[in-house]
Amino acid sequence: MKKPTLTEEESISVKNSLKNIYTLFLNKESIKPQYLSCVVKWGLQLDLTKDEIQSFYENEGAHIFNAPKNRVDAIQGLFDLIHLIYLDDMVEDDELEVATIYAEAMGFAPHVVGDILKTIITAPADGIRDESLREEIKNLAREHFIG
Repeated sequence: MKKPTLTEEESISVKNSLKNIYTLFLNKESIKPQYLSCVVKWGLQLDLTKDEIQSFYENEGAHIFNAPKNRVDAIQGLFDLIHLIYLDDMVEDDELEVATIYAEAMGFAPHVVGDILKTIITAPADGIRDESLREEIKNLAREHFIG
């Protein structure tokens, strides 16, 4: 069964997450090159424009990681990112590591990434529609938010 593509709203959410992940990595002393490769891969999947890519690199020193202020926005961004990871039928360890780093930076317990991925993968077999899936993800946010 073909997995759905991202909606325009999900695409915007993931693009914002990618920028935030990039700035998160900019603020670390060192970062594994394969993590940045994930950001590039996701950008290609999203068909980022030249201007969008350029905005990642402009004023690098001015970029500050901004964790969403509320659980719903945080979990939505994380959900959309994990949904993107799953869309290409290949869930790679590096992708899950990046998602986990991002989740922790936003105040979630590390295992929330696996929980969201499991929910996404099993939703069709469980008969869960998109609206219900998003509600389940919001419940995960309530259960796993550290901050």
